[in-house]
Amino acid sequence: MTDQKSHDQDQINRAIMAYETARMAARPKPRFILEIKDSYFYAKPSRGTLWDVLYVALGGAMWFAILTGLWVIFA
Repeated sequence: MTDQKSHDQDQINRAIMAYETARMAARPKPRFILEIKDSYFYAKPSRGTLWDVLYVALGGAMWFAILTGLWVIFA
């Protein structure tokens, strides 16, 4: 009986260690940093990367192309 309890306790210990390892693993960088001053909440954007700039520029260029194409078609 004690062998079964020891085996169960080992399984519980391994599960707890796996949970703690997963919980403490690296997490993605937040897009906004929440700052609390007095009774107000301020969401300050974190620093953008070059990829963020490229995605915004590409998205803007695509919208400009779509809208220009519609204007040319219907003008």
